[in-house]
Amino acid sequence: MDRTIKTEILSPAGSIQALYAGIRAGADAVYIGGNKFGARAYAENPEEALLLEAIDYVHLHDKKIYLTVNTLLKNQEVEYQLYDYLAKYYEYGLDAVIVQDFGVFRFIRENFPKLDIHASTQMMITGPEGAALLKEMGATRIVTAREISLKEIEEIHTNVDIEIESFIHGAMCYSYSGQCLFSSILGGRSGNRGKCAGPCRQPYAVYENGRLRNDEDSRYVLSLRDMNTLTILPRIIHAGVYSLKIEGRMKSPEYAAGTVELYRKYVDLYHSFSGYEEAEQRFTVQKEDLEKLAGLYSRSGSGTGYYTGHNSKTMVSVRKPAYHTDCEQYVLELSNKYCNTHKKYECSVKVELYCGKPGKIIVTDKYGNIAAASGDIVSAAKNRPMSTGDIRKQISKTGNTPFCFMDVEIQTDGEIFIPVRQLNELRRNGIEAFSRNLLRKYRRTLEMEKHNGRKEEKKSGPRIAGRADINCQVVSEEQLLAVSENPQVTEVTISCDFFQPMQLLSHTDTLIKAEKKTIVAMPFVFREKALRYFDSVLPVLKEKHIIFMVRNADEIGYLRKNGIYEFYTDYSVYAFNHPAAEMLSELGAGRITLPYELNYKELLNYSVSNAELVVYGRIPLMISANCLNQTTDSCDGKGKTLILRDRLEKDFPVVNVCNYCYNIIYNNLPLSLLGVCQKVKQLNLQTVRLSFTTENGQETREILEQYCSAFCDDKEIMEEKPYTRGHFNRGVE
Repeated sequence: MDRTIKTEILSPAGSIQALYAGIRAGADAVYIGGNKFGARAYAENPEEALLLEAIDYVHLHDKKIYLTVNTLLKNQEVEYQLYDYLAKYYEYGLDAVIVQDFGVFRFIRENFPKLDIHASTQMMITGPEGAALLKEMGATRIVTAREISLKEIEEIHTNVDIEIESFIHGAMCYSYSGQCLFSSILGGRSGNRGKCAGPCRQPYAVYENGRLRNDEDSRYVLSLRDMNTLTILPRIIHAGVYSLKIEGRMKSPEYAAGTVELYRKYVDLYHSFSGYEEAEQRFTVQKEDLEKLAGLYSRSGSGTGYYTGHNSKTMVSVRKPAYHTDCEQYVLELSNKYCNTHKKYECSVKVELYCGKPGKIIVTDKYGNIAAASGDIVSAAKNRPMSTGDIRKQISKTGNTPFCFMDVEIQTDGEIFIPVRQLNELRRNGIEAFSRNLLRKYRRTLEMEKHNGRKEEKKSGPRIAGRADINCQVVSEEQLLAVSENPQVTEVTISCDFFQPMQLLSHTDTLIKAEKKTIVAMPFVFREKALRYFDSVLPVLKEKHIIFMVRNADEIGYLRKNGIYEFYTDYSVYAFNHPAAEMLSELGAGRITLPYELNYKELLNYSVSNAELVVYGRIPLMISANCLNQTTDSCDGKGKTLILRDRLEKDFPVVNVCNYCYNIIYNNLPLSLLGVCQKVKQLNLQTVRLSFTTENGQETREILEQYCSAFCDDKEIMEEKPYTRGHFNRGVE
């Protein structure tokens, strides 16, 4: 049966009921989390038995089901839980997994080789460089960052032969692709582990040099309006998006049904035209449908997201966000139409009941599928024979099964008797045989032995136990001068966020003359501005043998494309477990920065020799495409530092990075591991990093002197100013 789809509508399934509703409303595929490792830990995620039923249900209707395994996993989870968690789903024919963790990616590729891997939006793919890298690694699909434009999607589609999935409706994170540490650092609920507390939905006052920029009615400056792209569907499909993804695994079955129904209508309309040119001229959305979609569990209005603009203050709700439904009658219709009943697979049945012979049932469908099964011997009637009407009525009771018998033919030789129990068993045997036939093509067998993908670790050479080199990361010229003067600093990392190309080249010369190993930290997001920037400086930096620190997969792909196969990774290229570290090393990572969310005990168990740990600095909580400066005033292109003050009077510095047009929201207190220096030394790190952000030159010198005394001179030094240990002590669940 060939029911090929031209564009996939991908429905959220935060519960089995939402899964049924989405399929019934016309979805081509659903994505759902199991009881582990999904980025929506608070959804009604099903247990194994129910999810296996769901896999079969979806496949019976010739649809697809993708499992979210899109959190970061700790070592013990990858090594002792992941295989058993996925094995049964794999055998049942799960179509794909959605993954953000490099270690999970590697593990699945090696242990479940026939399972498609979709690179999660949290891998933050914004261009063809990252897409090509993920394809090389074995991904069959990428889920693009929500912040990229139609032009950028088209560029990926043109240059890389890989399926593209993009969000087209629903809520949006303020932080790039949901890569956020705000909830984690402040409250211990990690978005990377599926437990985001939603700090972007809270009110904040914004200050510039002590002056309040927003009033009481405009405090929700991080709360983005929902995405609604119904009117620009032709442009999205034409750009190369294969799978249209609807956000909403925390929402109701009615939401899933309504969004799918409306997008199904207009995707089909688009494909009814002869091509994009005709669609451009004739594609229109009815006003009543726009009203239905806008009123269906919407948060403070909606817009087309980032598809048609880099950012805009109109994308931010500013006022208190709240879900509302302005179309109660439509919701009721959706409930009755899609949510109270399951979509049934329609079959025809012939039942043969002849005295003295086993009962026989033959199940067929309109596509030519057929299965037969038999039951107990049919007896002659001693008293009242059973009528064909009674037999038909009993056989037709398919109940909670996913099948519906539309036509039931009864063949018998007359006066027979067959108990109801026997008829029920015959019907059950027929359904099971037919179901096995239909689902046989999806089943897989695990033929290989489990292995966790760990290999012999690459050693970086002999080092004195406990002694780590000091690397200082700087964002200003006065910081750079301060660290370059210190003889105990062996490495300096220059963040390109705040230096123009000629400044960057000049400062690398300064460091080389000071005999410091020189590292250039690439931007947190690698889009058009970053591409132009590095195209201009890369040839010179290569000649100087500068080391690059990458912060996303796009930059790994970019460097490899330009013949650079060794680099360092920052914390944002998550190496949460051994397999992740090993995969990054295979890609060329000569050093990895350990994640902020691992605690001391977990770090102690992290036996990777080429590791760096940030021991000082304000942790970047969010990187955002939207600009706080623009939201509360206007864009001046000059960049500044604003203060975001929460309800507890905590002040978070927000820095405009105009070189690449994004904001960095830093933690209110700097991370400091000075007082636990001895524990840090037990980790046997290659380097420790001091990350300077808002400090001036004198502050940089004072802090650096303390850390050199503790880490190089073995002096006991305690912090004097307010600080946080981050997750070093508490970790995340």
